[in-house]
Amino acid sequence: MEDKNYEIFKYFHLIGALILILSVFFDWYYIIIYLDSSSPIIISRYNILTGWHTQYKDKEYESLFKVKDLNFPISIVIIFIIVLLISVLTNALITIEDSEDFEKYNSIILLNLFACVISLFLIFIFPLIYLIPNKLYFPCIKLSYETSPMTFYYFIGPGYIMLIFGYCLIFPRSIFYYNTVKSFHQKRRTPEFFIENIMKNYQKKIDFDSLIAEEELNLKLNHIKENEKLRNSLK
Repeated sequence: MEDKNYEIFKYFHLIGALILILSVFFDWYYIIIYLDSSSPIIISRYNILTGWHTQYKDKEYESLFKVKDLNFPISIVIIFIIVLLISVLTNALITIEDSEDFEKYNSIILLNLFACVISLFLIFIFPLIYLIPNKLYFPCIKLSYETSPMTFYYFIGPGYIMLIFGYCLIFPRSIFYYNTVKSFHQKRRTPEFFIENIMKNYQKKIDFDSLIAEEELNLKLNHIKENEKLRNSLK
């Protein structure tokens, strides 16, 4: 039952990482403007890779509304995608759960943790640094003014929702194995672990000596038997 739980968390992690990769290709934010509750006259969609894409119902509306470019650093997005791709490949090909020594998979565990950290980083910096300072409301709001017939809708897009959902899926497994390795390293520094290792090595030495002694005894017995056979043949 426990092995099945570990396997489920592995699948959750893989699905979460794939969702995080896909989130980059979906829109993260929307601004939609209606005129007199009719069909939208302006639709602005923000993608973290390509920036703003604005559609106007008529060219006359272009002068009414222009959104400021957020200048989100593309380097962060590229690092994000690369880390997640490596995480997906390594976790798909290597099963950490089958090993009793997690320490040899330390690099994979740290990679998963980094994917978790950078996802959380994007979840927070996108609204705090790029939306709110530019007067882009988070997570959603409807604005209408008595002096204007236009109604403004500001809301997060599916890409950002996928980012949160993917993070929730990769978080449990990443933290579990990180804490496991961390606890193991802390245990290695304790006197109990040091004494336990000495006892194991000492036990191995005793077992090795016993094997040598047993082999020597067998050789002596064989030698005695051969001497007896020789005496019997001489009689």
